[in-house]
Amino acid sequence: METQKKPIEFKKLYNNTPEDFTFFYDSAPYTIKAGETKDFIDYIAVHGAMKLADKYSKTSNGDEKKVLVASFLENIDPVTMSKKLGIDLDKIRKDVLTREKEKARVINLESQVADLNKKLEAVLAKVEKKEEVKEEGKIDKRTKDYKQSLKEE
Repeated sequence: METQKKPIEFKKLYNNTPEDFTFFYDSAPYTIKAGETKDFIDYIAVHGAMKLADKYSKTSNGDEKKVLVASFLENIDPVTMSKKLGIDLDKIRKDVLTREKEKARVINLESQVADLNKKLEAVLAKVEKKEEVKEEGKIDKRTKDYKQSLKEE
């Protein structure tokens, strides 16, 4: 009984980015120049498209990556591809940007609170030191008064 071999399928990979790109599959390097289209065995083309998507993703959202991979395999710009796939790429990127701004704001506020706490501790230390000096001064004055009263007797 003879097993039928599946024919090798090829896919085009489009590097519609401004830079040459090298990726590795099974330790073998594959390079595709900026603006170039190359035929690869289908699974290598998909792998290369995923690596390109990793490099050019603006978020870690899986839907954005799906849009980019498809756009590198079909040579369609990401905005058009996102509409074709029914994925709102702008919304994904805006949401991520908003979350990043919120994180930055929280980090900034935490930093400000830490600085204010340090200043407050320094002020409290000075106030406590002044109170100690005042207390020492009161004891000294009473002691002086007592000694003075002893001399007068």
